[in-house]
Amino acid sequence: MSNINLFAKTNFRGEGKTFGIKKEDRRLHRYIIGKTGMGKTSLILNILERVEPDKRHLVVSGLISVFRKLYAEYWQHRQEHILRNTILALLDYPGNKTLLGIYRMLSDWRYMKKVIEKINDPIVRSFFKNEFSKYLYQFKGEALAPIQNKLGAFLSTPLIRSIVGQAIKTKNFGK
Repeated sequence: MSNINLFAKTNFRGEGKTFGIKKEDRRLHRYIIGKTGMGKTSLILNILERVEPDKRHLVVSGLISVFRKLYAEYWQHRQEHILRNTILALLDYPGNKTLLGIYRMLSDWRYMKKVIEKINDPIVRSFFKNEFSKYLYQFKGEALAPIQNKLGAFLSTPLIRSIVGQAIKTKNFGK
C-alpha cells in the first residue's frame, strides 16, 4: 500500500473506502469518469497546484506542447522560451497556481515583480533579471503580445476559464 498515493474517500454501498493512484502510474494519462457531482472536475482542476519539484519540467513540457499543437504555424521559439520561464516562475510562487496566473504574470508588471522575487531556480531567476528585464519596451510588446493573444483566446471562453482558472484546495497527491 506504500506505493499508492491515497487521495480520496468514497462511500460505496455504505462502506467508506480510501483509494488512490500507484506512484508509477501518476505519470501516465488518466481517464476520469463518474456521475454528475462526484468530483471529477475538482480532481483535475488546478493542475499546477500539485506539482512536485522534480516533476515541474514534465508539466511545463506538457503545457507548452498543448500550445505548440494549437498554434503550430504561428508558434515561435521566443514565445516558447518566455512561456517556459513564466510557468517555471509561477511554480516557485507560493499560493494558488492556475493557468490564469500565466496570463496575469505577462500582463501585470507588479504581479510579475512579486513572482520574480520568489523564484528559487537560478536559471529562471536569471532569465527574468538578466534577459527579460533588458528587452526593450517595444520588443517586450512584440514578444508578449502573441502569447497573451493565444492565452487570451483560450481563457476568454467562460467554460474553459472556469475549469482552468479556479484554485481549489485538495489533497496533495504527493503525500
